[in-house]
Amino acid sequence: MNNNNLLEDAKELSKAFLETETVKKYLLAKKTLEEDKRLNALKNEIVRRKKDLKNIAFEARGAEVKSIKELQASYDNDSLVVTYQELKEKVEEMEQSIRDLFII
Repeated sequence: MNNNNLLEDAKELSKAFLETETVKKYLLAKKTLEEDKRLNALKNEIVRRKKDLKNIAFEARGAEVKSIKELQASYDNDSLVVTYQELKEKVEEMEQSIRDLFII
């Protein structure tokens, strides 16, 4: 098999991969998650509070850590985030299967 055929086969495989229902659903879930204002605000709040944790008095850190963990759990258990994570894992498994085909 020459390099031109291999390149064409790779292009066809890439196109077929992107056209699978799983990848389409993943890309839609990713876009929806990126555009969700409520979840983005929650994620930004978590990041900000983690960053500010070092400035909080030691005695108050335990309560703040608990509060941050609750916010993180709220984010992680949101149905959109759960769906996105499940689809991401499936797509990563598909990608690994494809990579495994080319390992000699």
